[in-house]
Formats: sequence, structure tokens, C-alpha cells
Amino acid sequence: MKKLKQDPARNRSETLLEMLSSNAGLVVVVLFVFAFIFQNFAIPSSSMASTLLVGDHVLVERANLAPAAAWTPFVHYRQVHRDDIIVFYSPFTEADGQH
Repeated sequence: MKKLKQDPARNRSETLLEMLSSNAGLVVVVLFVFAFIFQNFAIPSSSMASTLLVGDHVLVERANLAPAAAWTPFVHYRQVHRDDIIVFYSPFTEADGQH
């Protein structure tokens, strides 16, 4: 039986700099995705109680229903259809004191 040589590079652990650089790359990708493609929303009211409950979280795709732009020819824009769930920003905040 032949003994296999072990590769010394396989036994070494990841350095701190390698770990930080891979995590920084992941953070950049996640921030890009959540800034331009998807966004998380919490349901604040019972207006959709038959479908969504107060406090539910929905992940909204931002690109499909956004107006077409010249710099994004690869994004497929589509019209709003019946039964689509549309998310609107609240017209006021709690800090405004309006209810």
C-alpha cells in the first residue's frame, strides 16, 4: 500500500486577514442586495388581515415594479397585476406626533 502525501497547505488554518477579507466581501454583497434588490418590511396594521397579520415580515422585490431606467436594461420591468401585494411607505412617522 502506498502512503499518500499530505498537502501542507490543507492543514493550515485561515489567518485573521483572510477571514476579515472574506467577511467584508460578504457584507458588501448583502448590503448591495438589500439596498437595490430586496427590502424587508414589517406589517404595521391589520389592513391585510385576511392575508398578512400585524407584525408579519415580508421580503419585497424592488426591481420588478420599479420604473424602467436606461442604466438597468437587464432588469425586467412589469406592470402591476391584480393580486400583487404592493408596499407603500408610511406618510408620517411616530416622531411627527400624528396618528
